[in-house]
Amino acid sequence: MAQGEARQFRTASVAPTSPLPPPSRPPFHIADAHIHSPVKQFFPSKADGPFPLLSYAAPAPPPPALPLSVSSLLTCGAVGGSLQISLTARAELTRLVVRVPLGKGASGLNVQVSGGAWVEAGKPSGAGRWDLEEKAEGGQELVWRVAGLRTGDRAATLQGTYLW
Repeated sequence: MAQGEARQFRTASVAPTSPLPPPSRPPFHIADAHIHSPVKQFFPSKADGPFPLLSYAAPAPPPPALPLSVSSLLTCGAVGGSLQISLTARAELTRLVVRVPLGKGASGLNVQVSGGAWVEAGKPSGAGRWDLEEKAEGGQELVWRVAGLRTGDRAATLQGTYLW
């Protein structure tokens, strides 16, 4: 700002047209808040160069509660790799699909599924089934389909090896 120019400050107020919805999660408290002294005293012209306007500490929000826990282990070596994926339900889930890109040249696939819902008469295996599909852009993809999982079921597990 050149010397002699007048500063203009504008304020705006907005009246809510409807009440605010309730928060989706509980509020958290800001701790250790500090406002830079020139701002606090309304003399921003005394600040030389960039400066922090506000510093504070706030707790990280809790992670969302997902209805599914996924754990995986993928190992890649010089001639191939191995994988292990486990699914554990925290609610009743149906038609689960897990896709694992294997890349171009993957072969010698050896995969087993285990666990999942207890097998009931007339129903498919709880751990589901897997297929190998070609991707449009090249390469292959391992597709694991699990019909359903419920809380209390064993973890559905897919494990296997493949070659490059």
